[in-house]
Amino acid sequence: MNPIDFRRIDQHQLVEAVFCLSGGQPVDERLPERYQGKKADIVFAEANLIAEVKSLTSDRSIDGSVREKVGAVLAKGAAYGAPIIFGTGSINVNDLPTTVGERVVRVLGARARKVVIAAGRQIEQTRSILSMPEAYGLVAFISPAHVLGQQTLRWLIHDLLKKRGDFAGLDGAMLIQTPICFDGGGLVPGDTFSSLWSISGRPFPEGLGEMIGDAWVALTGQFSRPEDYEDFASHGMTE
Repeated sequence: MNPIDFRRIDQHQLVEAVFCLSGGQPVDERLPERYQGKKADIVFAEANLIAEVKSLTSDRSIDGSVREKVGAVLAKGAAYGAPIIFGTGSINVNDLPTTVGERVVRVLGARARKVVIAAGRQIEQTRSILSMPEAYGLVAFISPAHVLGQQTLRWLIHDLLKKRGDFAGLDGAMLIQTPICFDGGGLVPGDTFSSLWSISGRPFPEGLGEMIGDAWVALTGQFSRPEDYEDFASHGMTE
């Protein structure tokens, strides 16, 4: 394996490198010559899985128009127990009433929802062109910790499940929060948190999660340690 210059790759390329080290192959290497249609990023032939990697690098919570929309949601949700804020403040989505929290996540997760829809279409097309109709469809998000928290993703996946028709190409979602390779930073110190979420209820290919974890360790030098989701925050995860 050729050494990776972490200063020259971005977070999207980091995940692709990890996936390839764990048994995946770039979809481009298996496509017909001159193919110009939609396609996913990585195929795991033996595991029968197709993955599309999506990098989220902008924090929508600091966007002025997004803040206005969130403020409107909270104002309408005051009757359900949402806080009334004068001026500015920070709110954990996890602390909001369920109905209000779902609406806030729809605002904050607008971009994530769009890329999830796009990923589903890319995976569906790749299934067809590679003749893998039963392949597990995985969308893998990678972001620095401040962009999309694990709790926000849980709310988002819950929201997606209610609209299953829009995400027919997807079986699962992976979220990786890490400072590595963000904004040209290279192999910087800082913890990485990863989690796997089911969309379709279909089981993740047996053993592949461990192989991906081992590949992450081999590339980054960060040793993995399984934890319950509820314990992530105590270790510094962004909720």
